[in-house]
Amino acid sequence: MLKIIRTRVSKPEIASLLQLDIVAEPKHHWEGVLAGGYGSAEKGRVEVKAFLRFQADMIDGEGASHTFPSRLNGAPCTFAVTGRISAFGDVAFEVWFDDQECGRIPFTCTGQIAADWRTISGDWSCACFYGDACGCDGGGGTFELRRVDP
Repeated sequence: MLKIIRTRVSKPEIASLLQLDIVAEPKHHWEGVLAGGYGSAEKGRVEVKAFLRFQADMIDGEGASHTFPSRLNGAPCTFAVTGRISAFGDVAFEVWFDDQECGRIPFTCTGQIAADWRTISGDWSCACFYGDACGCDGGGGTFELRRVDP
């Protein structure tokens, strides 16, 4: 038989129980390229600089590109990064650009982080930014990011 015991816990006690003592990992400086390989991105090259943090199995960060979108003529376009990393070094993350046209669809990246945590490489893809109005299937290619700081 299950016996229900009621206890009274004050709001301050609940608040203190919910306080998590999480120490955030520092963000590290990474630079690299998303190189076009097929589809609408075949001849593209997106150079990026980012600050990424790896916390447990999560990846988050932010950065900027001076080469994408090209219509900005070298002005920086910022982006956010969110994703996951497995215990085996498999990574999957999305890059969301802060741009009206190109920010509607993420660049999806999957790959591996090197054992020394200095290089991430793999494949990326992105659906068409313009949907049915364009008719293309988007594009993709390969990427490589290198950690710049020690």
